[in-house]
Amino acid sequence: MKLRIAVLQMSSRLNQFRSNVAKAHDLVSQIPPNPLGTPQLIVFSELALTIYNFHSRSSLLPYCEIVGKGENFRMAQQLSIKNKSFTLLGYPEITEDSKIYNSAMLVSPLGKLVYNYRKTHLYESDENFGCSESEVGFQSFPIDFQDSAHKSAKEIIKCSIGICMDLNPYKFEAPFEKFEFATHCKENDVSLVLCPMAWLHSESPSITKQPGDWDIEMQEVPQVVDTNGDIRGGSESSRSSIEYWWLRLSPLLALKDKLITIVICNRSGLEDDVLYCGTSCILQLDTSKRKIHLLGSLGWKDEGLLFREVDTMLEL
Repeated sequence: MKLRIAVLQMSSRLNQFRSNVAKAHDLVSQIPPNPLGTPQLIVFSELALTIYNFHSRSSLLPYCEIVGKGENFRMAQQLSIKNKSFTLLGYPEITEDSKIYNSAMLVSPLGKLVYNYRKTHLYESDENFGCSESEVGFQSFPIDFQDSAHKSAKEIIKCSIGICMDLNPYKFEAPFEKFEFATHCKENDVSLVLCPMAWLHSESPSITKQPGDWDIEMQEVPQVVDTNGDIRGGSESSRSSIEYWWLRLSPLLALKDKLITIVICNRSGLEDDVLYCGTSCILQLDTSKRKIHLLGSLGWKDEGLLFREVDTMLEL
């Protein structure tokens, strides 16, 4: 089975929701004509259509939505129906009892909400604006890409969503080698890993803790092989970000004879003293050969779209 994936990397602006939505539609419209059709999956970043760096609950509240309602949902719905695709969009969720979650909605090609994931590992910014942790933790679920109305899609793919800090140790306090999110994906035999991000650049003035602060052993982890030329942007920061994300997902190597697609959609740009590292990318892990391939990436400064058609099953 082939799967066409579009990843949108944006630097959304506060109080410019309609402009941010227009930018998203414009980026999708720039996908080159494909004889097989439009994307089957469109992936956005964490809190994609607002800023991420809110400083308080009161500053975030005006942008929060009840799941399946509101401007974020309508935008994802319109995009899905227009392109006959699934759309994954990070947004700020509020419940009827006023709990706030950092969430990601998956909307079907028919415009229906099919899944809503709530972030499990909170970053300090999430705590600043009063986010609650997911009560159920990491989850996996099937996506039936036949629903995308593309005749080439005939397989159900098992998926997990991890939002940014979910890849890191819980509160930066759990043992580094616990690999909570990756272990969940491994134990549930996941084939598609989707990661909306608001991941910081290593030189962001706001950083107090970063991966380099850990004593990380990478000798047993295969290095990322770039099958599409150099990482776009060519920066050491982009390379180190991709290698760290892969390290945090490397327990997936334990799965046998499997092709696993990893989609990472990050923000770019600057918010106050917070600098994001961009570098949205699509990785593919072939566990039969113990190889991880970079199928494409965006630069750390870019606002743009990454579009790839990927295999989802090994040819045995």
